[in-house]
Amino acid sequence: MNAGTTRAVRPAQLPADLATFAGRRAEVARVSALLEEPAAGAMLIDGMPGAGKTTLAVHWARLVADRFPDGQLYVNLRGFDPGGTLGPAEALSGFLPALGVAPQQVPADLDGRARLYRSLLAGQRVLVVLDNARDEAQVRPLLPGAPGSMVIVTSRNRLTGLVASDGASLLTLDVFSPADAREALTRRLGAARAAEPAAVEEIIARSGRLPLALALVAARAAAHPQFPLAAIAGELRDAQGSLDAFAGEGGTDVRVIFSWSYRMLSPLAARLFRLLSRQAGPEISLAAAASLAARPARPTRALLAELTRARLLTEYSPGRYSLHDLLRSYAAELCAETDPASHRDAATARLLGHYLHSARHQPPAAPAAPASPGAGIAGGRRSAGAARRLCCRAGLVHHRAPRTRGRGQVRGPPRSGPLRLAARLRDDAVLPSAAVSGTTGRRPPGSAWTRPGPVMTWPGRRACTASWPARGSTWATARPPWPSWNAPAACSPGSTCPPNRPTCTATSAACSAASAATRRR
Repeated sequence: MNAGTTRAVRPAQLPADLATFAGRRAEVARVSALLEEPAAGAMLIDGMPGAGKTTLAVHWARLVADRFPDGQLYVNLRGFDPGGTLGPAEALSGFLPALGVAPQQVPADLDGRARLYRSLLAGQRVLVVLDNARDEAQVRPLLPGAPGSMVIVTSRNRLTGLVASDGASLLTLDVFSPADAREALTRRLGAARAAEPAAVEEIIARSGRLPLALALVAARAAAHPQFPLAAIAGELRDAQGSLDAFAGEGGTDVRVIFSWSYRMLSPLAARLFRLLSRQAGPEISLAAAASLAARPARPTRALLAELTRARLLTEYSPGRYSLHDLLRSYAAELCAETDPASHRDAATARLLGHYLHSARHQPPAAPAAPASPGAGIAGGRRSAGAARRLCCRAGLVHHRAPRTRGRGQVRGPPRSGPLRLAARLRDDAVLPSAAVSGTTGRRPPGSAWTRPGPVMTWPGRRACTASWPARGSTWATARPPWPSWNAPAACSPGSTCPPNRPTCTATSAACSAASAATRRR
């Protein structure tokens, strides 16, 4: 102990452990393995709001408290609190007295406090838990300067700067596994109350396996012991698409927890987050997100990275992103409250236009063994499988969805622009087998295949109506390239392309190129 300091009580500041803690065995083992490393310094635990980061950090700290005989320090940095964050200087003003520094001996400036803090921890074994950090600047002054002590940091943001410059380890906390979710619900409800397996599975599914959501549902069930668990599951079913069933008191409300992260976003990132609720499928690509936001790919990638850092979005593979179901419901509520209906419909139309264009312009794939010279779609332009996959990503059809007269199911009649686009994409995804692998390479007869396509209008762009080829025309020779909606207007309104080709009210360069290509044929 340095001169001028006196420690009367060994600091033991950890909050109480959760009595119903369940699961997370792999994560606990990974954090514990860090203790065996000679240069163990810091472990960062990040994850989406409500994933149980603080619960895991406190549970693990309680398990290993005896490995740190010189004490345990804890502080909530309030990185996302609407009332303001706790700065490192304020945190040190609480740590230093706990380490034996008299209040009058605490330096006035941050650098002085950080130097004294590191001096006190040198040669000691102290566990420091920094909960709810916002960024690296809030954490760095609180890191020990010598081996022996260990720091656990929890944050909604991915603090990769500490990994790069301070050698910290990173653990990203996901939602519960199905087995952990069942265990957690059983621990909270009791084995007798959880003896309704169908209701338990439905509650787990509709909660998205999010620990906070499961805890709120279990609390409601505990508050109404006379309610069968099936009734609680029915409430979640009736509230599907809304967060009403996950309301709680104060900081335990799911909407409140999500809002703390949403408020930190830049305006453009917040807009993209809201618009992502228009994607009904389970995933979205960079290109689709760019179409949804009506922005080029590079700035869209930066916005997606901001959402990923805030743990409001998950990049599960390079360039592909997924949104948790409850976050999607929250984004949909915000979108309905914030964005006009015309903007929402325009975003949906852009997204469906992207999928329609992608379905029709998949890279050609060489057939494995053609049954005849004309087998497959002529020219290898696209495949029904590729179109169906894109349709599934858009949430329009499902791989095992029932069909009516060979067609997938679209949500609602195709009366509006976005629904007409959905119907056209739906038709591409469920082409009859004769059109996909027949020997003629011709479109099947019938007016359904020769009706005009959708009219797509974008602010500052040309509007274009695309027509199917005339009945009996071959797919490869009759269909001109699909004009890009991103092309700037280049001609005066009223000019048209040749018959049975795209007809543009304001012909674009892309449409002109399509006309030229058709004339060359």
